[in-house]
Amino acid sequence: MVKNVTAYFLKFQILSEVQKLNDDPKIHGIIVQLPLDTDSPVDAKRITNAVSPSKDVDGICDENAGRLSHGELEGYFVACTPLGCLELIKRS
Repeated sequence: MVKNVTAYFLKFQILSEVQKLNDDPKIHGIIVQLPLDTDSPVDAKRITNAVSPSKDVDGICDENAGRLSHGELEGYFVACTPLGCLELIKRS
């Protein structure tokens, strides 16, 4: 499923859409494509941190970034680039 955010969306509308996806048991992963294309100023960090850590496919919310930096990889998504870097380190 793709949710398009138009340039006319406001911060509360984006946060509302993220919350709906967080609450939907049929949705297993969420990607917030940055930069957000909106006419109004939106704090992208607030939007990415609104994504449930268990559904944060890119691993960019603060909680998942912190887990990654401490090597806590079990049970959460790890974005492909840092996961690849960790694999290279393990194999070298």
